[in-house]
Amino acid sequence: MVKLKGYGVANVEFDTPMDANTVYQLFSVSKIFAGVAVMKLVEEGRLTLDTPVTDIVPSLPREWRAIQIRHLLTHTSGLPEISGNPRFA
Repeated sequence: MVKLKGYGVANVEFDTPMDANTVYQLFSVSKIFAGVAVMKLVEEGRLTLDTPVTDIVPSLPREWRAIQIRHLLTHTSGLPEISGNPRFA
């Protein structure tokens, strides 16, 4: 790494300066990038929308075998909202 520095303000409301260790919460901004990346893999034939998530991440619970890539992309996996879980905080 040649240079690591933050520029601007991390929080406009409180005029908090940015630095090299500033962490941002992306929330839903990254969803489009993840979706496009997955669909590129589908186009390339490296996975299908019917691929079980446990094929990609074998360490997931066995009960998740029925969850497919399409379920994650369409928010129909049946998994609970993680941000509501106290362990998430």
